Parts: sequence; C-alpha cells; structure tokens
Amino acid sequence: MEFTINYFIEVNLFLISLYLIYKGFIQPARNYKISRPLLLIGVALSLMLPFFDFQILNVTESNLSLPSVLDEVSVSASNSVNDSPINWMFWVKTVYLTGVFILFSKFIIQLLQLIKVKSQAVKRNGHFEIEKSPAAYSFMKWIFIGSEYSPKEKAILLRHEQVHVNKRHSFDILICQALQIIFWPNPLIYKFKSLFQENHEYQADELSWQERDSYLQLLVLQNFNQFPSITNQFKSSHLKLRIMRLKNQFKTKVTPAKIGLTVALFATTLFINQNLKATSVANETKQEQLIEVDKMAEFPGGQKALMKFIQKNIIFPKSKAVKGLSGKVFMQFNILEDGTLADFKALKSPHEDFTAQALKVMKKMPKWIPAEKDGKKVKMQLTLPINFKLNTPSSPSTPPVPPAPPAK
Repeated sequence: MEFTINYFIEVNLFLISLYLIYKGFIQPARNYKISRPLLLIGVALSLMLPFFDFQILNVTESNLSLPSVLDEVSVSASNSVNDSPINWMFWVKTVYLTGVFILFSKFIIQLLQLIKVKSQAVKRNGHFEIEKSPAAYSFMKWIFIGSEYSPKEKAILLRHEQVHVNKRHSFDILICQALQIIFWPNPLIYKFKSLFQENHEYQADELSWQERDSYLQLLVLQNFNQFPSITNQFKSSHLKLRIMRLKNQFKTKVTPAKIGLTVALFATTLFINQNLKATSVANETKQEQLIEVDKMAEFPGGQKALMKFIQKNIIFPKSKAVKGLSGKVFMQFNILEDGTLADFKALKSPHEDFTAQALKVMKKMPKWIPAEKDGKKVKMQLTLPINFKLNTPSSPSTPPVPPAPPAK
C-alpha cells in the first residue's frame, strides 16, 4: 500500500510538471509534429519513472549505529488476533475506488451509446450516416457523418475524419480517459485530453484542408454542436486558433532551444524527485548525531522487562499469519530528557499492518530511564528490531514401538 500511495503521488507530480512545461514552452507554437510526440513521451515517462530508484538502500542492523540498536524482540504468530477492518485508509480507498467506479461507468455508458448510434446508422461509402443529424466525428475506425450535409460537405468531413482514423488519434483519447479514471483526484489530469484533441485537429486540418471557404464554414458550423466526448470531433473548442493556423497567421515556431529547455526542465523534475527520494531513504537510516553518553537510556527493569512488555502487549496480525507473511520491523524512536518516548519512525517493515502493531505497542510503553551525560539527563535515539515470526510446525513424534509378543 505504501508503494501504491508513493507511486500515485509521484506520477501526479510528473504529470503536473509535464502540463506546466507543455503549456509554457510547447503549446504556444501549435505544432502537432512536435507537440503530440512530446505529450505521448511525457505521459509514458510520468508513468514509468516512479519505478526507477537510483539509490536503493536495504536497511539491516549493519546500516545502523550499533550502540543505538537494542536487542531484537520476537513475536510469535500464536499471539495473533483479527485485524481491525475499518480505519482511515479504508475510507480513503473507498472514496478513491468510488470515483474510479463512477468514471469507468461513465466511459462504458459513452461507449455503449456510441455502439448504439453505429447500429442505428446507415453504412455508406467509408462512413456511417446518421439520419437528421449534424454530426461529424470518429472513433477508432468508425466515422460518423450526419445526413444534413451536402455531398461536397460530406467529402470534406470524410477527409478530415479519415486523418483521425489513419493517425490513430483515438488511442490518445483512450489514454486520457484511463488517466482520468485512475488519477481522478488530480484536477489537471482532465486538461490532457484537451491538449491532445487540439493537436489532433491541427493535424487533421492541415492534411485534409482543400476547399478553403467551405472548410472554414463547416468549422464554424460544427463548433456549436455537441458530440460524444470520447470521439475525435470536427468541431473543437480551439476554433479561433485553428482558423488562424489555417490562414497562416500563426507564426510561432518550436525551436530546438525550446525543446531542449523542455527536456531540461522535465529532467530537473526527475532529478529533484529522485533527490527527495534518496534524502527520504537516507533520513530513515541516518541516526541523529549520537552523544557519547555515560549511561544508556533503559526500559524500567532492563532488557528482559522490555521483551516481556512487548510480547505481552503486541499482536501478530492474524491475516498476515494466514498468508504466511513475517519479517522484522525496525522502529526508531527518541528517549527524551524526562524519559518520554517520541518521534517514532519505521525504518523498515515487511507490511504496514506489522508497522501499526509495532507503533501501537511503542506508544503504550511507560517512561524510560533517560540517558545521562556528565550527570545530566540527555536525549538519545534508539532503534528496536521487532521480529514477527511464524510458528515453526513441530515434527510429529515417533509412535512407540509395541513390545514383541513373547515367544511360544
């Protein structure tokens, strides 16, 4: 779960960076030959880069300052209980999955509506004709054109939509739909479909425009009609920019310098992200500068009392025992000058349920006897390994051999 949350956060950070970089340096040029590949590559990198970690650190006792590591405490799976089924994470998951379900259902409904339109349309030469409709859109290999157009207008619209089909623009839209469903809490994620559709229309306009006046007239007419959002549409919200581009009034270009700056900024985002991850990992294992104390902090009654307290109060999560999960949790904490425990942190854990149990028992501990230096009580940092062990099945005892019957 921890990895999933971190992945979700990192992907959204990359996507936000991609969006801001694109809006600032690439979009103003309105050049689909550069913009669309950069968007596709940027989205792909945003989804893949969180899997890369350039500094992997495995926490073991050898990574820690030995004087600060207490003796290991083992917890047996025989001391287990059912996990609590409801917590804050449960509600977070519920809200998130509800949003996913709603958006996925909406997508399926739109897809079914499109299939219904196809089944009711009349198949013509290269497209499906919709009766009494001003439609003009495409999805995958399907092209839909309304019957209200003249043959000349239909030919213009068909050329335009055929570009969408040939260039596989629908795959970009499906990618955007998937991003919206999975990363719906990010408000900027809904902007990516508009960015892709803008590029699609520029490309289709350029490759299909022949009759200038008729084309512009159709463009204005279609801009006032609404069609399925998962389709590539002749109409778009970028009407003014498309007209300016078609009339060669848009002179901004994508220069190598802009592309280089875009790559550099995205690489900087990656560097900052990896640096933060490395710093986080380092902070998990880095001990505070230990003062050379005259007397170590101690649990009341000593190490044996500490082990007894933990084994008495900690619970092995039953669901993990059933699944055969086990492992060590390294709990780092501070003993303050008054003996209070504070600043709990799990340096390593096989599962969040083990971490929760370890943290719970740590917070129940009484005050410790604080460390001393030159006769003064001082703060000290310690690390306690808690080993959640599965029960080892005992070997079946050998049944006794019955005595041989007496010889007759």
